[in-house]
Amino acid sequence: MIGRLRGILASKQPPWLVIDVGGVGYEVEAPMSTVFDLPETGREVALYVHYAAKEDTVSLYGFLRILWLGIQGRSRYEHVASAFLLFRRWR
Repeated sequence: MIGRLRGILASKQPPWLVIDVGGVGYEVEAPMSTVFDLPETGREVALYVHYAAKEDTVSLYGFLRILWLGIQGRSRYEHVASAFLLFRRWR
């Protein structure tokens, strides 16, 4: 499971990002609220990541902030990630 990535922002083409972590480029999809708050490419970033595995694909969804709600042990980031995934299915 991948929960957080820290590395160099190699590419930013909304909603897609590429984070270079030790020479490996992770392709991450992020909501525009996250993309707008990122620095320019070539700078260091850290993203909380929701790892989503489905029958035919594996995806990473990135978020800058994690806000704990304390509801059944789930974070607000997990709720936002779930809402983001639902939005992506209906597009």
